[in-house]
Amino acid sequence: MSRGSNRRFGWWPSKHARRRIVLVTLVLAAGLGGGYVWLRHSSLVQIKTVTVNGLAGPNVTQIQTRLTAEAEKMTTLDFNVTKLRRAITGFRFVLGLTASTYFPSGIVIDVNEQVPVATVLSAGRQVVVDSRGLLLPTTPAPFALPTLEIGTNPPGGMVSNLNALNALNVLGQAPYPLIAHIATVTENATNGVVVQLRDGPQLFFGPMALIAQKWIAATTVLADHHAAGAAYIDLSDPSRPAAGSTSVGQG
Repeated sequence: MSRGSNRRFGWWPSKHARRRIVLVTLVLAAGLGGGYVWLRHSSLVQIKTVTVNGLAGPNVTQIQTRLTAEAEKMTTLDFNVTKLRRAITGFRFVLGLTASTYFPSGIVIDVNEQVPVATVLSAGRQVVVDSRGLLLPTTPAPFALPTLEIGTNPPGGMVSNLNALNALNVLGQAPYPLIAHIATVTENATNGVVVQLRDGPQLFFGPMALIAQKWIAATTVLADHHAAGAAYIDLSDPSRPAAGSTSVGQG
């Protein structure tokens, strides 16, 4: 059908009407764009809930505080991950971070740390290892780290022995200042991961579950003067830690 027939039946707007349609469309687009710009910086979407994952090293509180303070300056529609990374520049164990926002006011920040927790014997020399089992041959130990037996040299620079990985998992969740007071870490069928404190008791972690709660229980018992002189603390049930003054079998 020709354009002229469109006009006859009223299907094609006049030149004047077309101009009005274009004008109204532009006004609406401008209004919506301006509304988005306003919302993007509005307190309605200001970040108020900050969750930081992945921290386990010596500067947990400082890093968390800096990231929270920086994130709360942003909104979920206008956030800058570069500013978050810049906020924690200088912390030596931090490799990087990623962040995801959750409308309207939440953000989750995942920090990638490489924190030395033990030393292992590799190729005839002691090498620092992190909680994931990655060997760090060029990283100096920040202090006297606990030693860990891993058997044969790990392939590809990663610990693969399951017992050793369990021990590293336990160390990775320890309050970092406490690692300096750990001499050795082993694992056996009876007591699970066994942490030997320097000039202190052994800590029996039992099943590989609730490790963070078990560390809380351990520090609570260690701070109790009634536990002074204990040979071991059984943390198998973190709600009922048991200190003992007599050595027990570790078969």
